[in-house]
Amino acid sequence: PTEDPAMYLQKRSLLGPVLLFDGSSCLVALETTPITTFAKEDLGQGLLYLMAYCYTLHLTYPKCVATLLSVIQTEVLKDNIHEQDTTGSYKKAMAEWKSFC
Repeated sequence: PTEDPAMYLQKRSLLGPVLLFDGSSCLVALETTPITTFAKEDLGQGLLYLMAYCYTLHLTYPKCVATLLSVIQTEVLKDNIHEQDTTGSYKKAMAEWKSFC
């Protein structure tokens, strides 16, 4: 059974934007406030919504998302990353990525 997203938000203290799925639709929320709802068929775009809200609202990306974005920037987009922007988690992720490939 799925839990009602509104009740879930009221019971838990969530930091940053989160993506919830109730079985029929998707919901982006910030703390206890629902911000956007969209069709379950667009679930794949949920990460883009989260990134857009972080950027627009000047929020800090969670560490795992920041590392993923850095890997996408360098490995998928083939864009350079400045040495001062490389973090320990980025270096670890890149080492794991290179050993995987």
